[in-house]
Amino acid sequence: MKKVLLLSAFVSALILGTSATAVHAETTTSTTTGDITFTLPTDTVDPWNPNLPGEVNKPDPENPATGLAGPLTLDTAPILSFGTHEMEMSAKTYTAVNLNPYLQVSDRRGVSSDGQSQGWNLKVAITDFKDTGKKLNGATMSLTKASVKSHLAGQGAAPTASDITSLDSTDQATTIFTADKGQGLGSWLEVYPRNVISLTVPQARLGEYSATLTWTLSSEPLA
Repeated sequence: MKKVLLLSAFVSALILGTSATAVHAETTTSTTTGDITFTLPTDTVDPWNPNLPGEVNKPDPENPATGLAGPLTLDTAPILSFGTHEMEMSAKTYTAVNLNPYLQVSDRRGVSSDGQSQGWNLKVAITDFKDTGKKLNGATMSLTKASVKSHLAGQGAAPTASDITSLDSTDQATTIFTADKGQGLGSWLEVYPRNVISLTVPQARLGEYSATLTWTLSSEPLA
């Protein structure tokens, strides 16, 4: 009887000792990924309202949409009219009759590796004012006093509007709106007050005259 009791006690101690042994936890690690892709836009940008740039402008025959598409675009440029006048025999300056002429450039290229926008440069050139074979000798155009407006608040550093005086057909394409590196990301408007764009004619000549303005947008800022 005593032997049986001793054996039972030994077995119980063995079981208790085993259950008290520590169990070591194991840790494993797995990885997954998250991704995002950006592509350059290929659509057009609507002309924004120059008085309320957060709103799309209604169709405006004086400032028509260019229809240009892509990541860097000139979205609108003004068709300028200087009206109808009786001839005068001395030099005369005529102001554009446009109510609200403006330019709009959109830069949707994003930032470069340094975290800054890349900049751009808009230039304008003009031909002679002609009526069939006739031309207005010495006519020059001036575009001054523009203000710069952004499409949305918080777009970053603004581009710069440049005054142009006495532009004629003999001039090279001249900078009118430019963004240095770090400027001009998003949609920006160069808005002219009424009656500041002008045409000076040294001597009038009977006829209906028109000129072509060529707007050239470069992906490089002004050097």
